[in-house]
Amino acid sequence: INPTYFTILSMVILSHIKAVQFGFRVCSKSVDSEGQSSDPFTITYQWGQAVYQCGVTLTDGYSELATCDTIDITPSNCAPDYGLQISADNTPNTANNGIDDVCISSIIVNGEEIEVIPQRIGDDANDGPNSDTSAEITNYRYYDLGDDAPETLAEAPILSQAVTDAAPICEDVPPL
Repeated sequence: INPTYFTILSMVILSHIKAVQFGFRVCSKSVDSEGQSSDPFTITYQWGQAVYQCGVTLTDGYSELATCDTIDITPSNCAPDYGLQISADNTPNTANNGIDDVCISSIIVNGEEIEVIPQRIGDDANDGPNSDTSAEITNYRYYDLGDDAPETLAEAPILSQAVTDAAPICEDVPPL
């Protein structure tokens, strides 16, 4: 192989492989003194038709960052959408016989940290800051980034939705 051809081919291939981080940050103690957790959570990230999902277990710290990387995950193929969902593990915590709460202060989308209204998910979600539900248990929180890819994430219409029932079902579409 011609070295120049190999260099150009490598550059083209590598330009199409772009890993991005996605996840969330736990609230500081001053925002929610009961908002840290050591339980597992699932993060689902969708950008266009690619859907990535990973599990994280927190270390019971405040302001802790929980992220996943798209390069480590094979995406599913779904109807186009843009959003991030953080789900509480539905296995009760043996210490309190419930789903340990976590307060979310920011989300990570495409490697960028974006502040959101601090709110909880878990079995005492309505006791946290800025509660938007009267339901005691909130199994997951979905952050809608809009119907189209935002040009800049600062312009994304980030809308939070607290939900107490099962996660939304991804509609399968033909492979890309």
